[in-house]
Amino acid sequence: MATRKKWVFRWKRQISKETLRKRREQIKLNKEAEYKRLQAYRNSGRQMEIEAFIGPEYFGPFQEEPAFLEGVTDGE
Repeated sequence: MATRKKWVFRWKRQISKETLRKRREQIKLNKEAEYKRLQAYRNSGRQMEIEAFIGPEYFGPFQEEPAFLEGVTDGE
């Protein structure tokens, strides 16, 4: 029965597969945390203020009309 290779040569130095697994897991957790932070920021309303200041073309279309733009037309 062949034994599994425990060491992998990566970046010209030996790293155990366990270390690689832990590193991948940490990267995944970091990405999830970043996504949650981004969602919290989007839901906070602060992004809407910035979008209104900079302009929606920078962020893409508004998901919903900001309260202070309700009833405002281009003719006014």
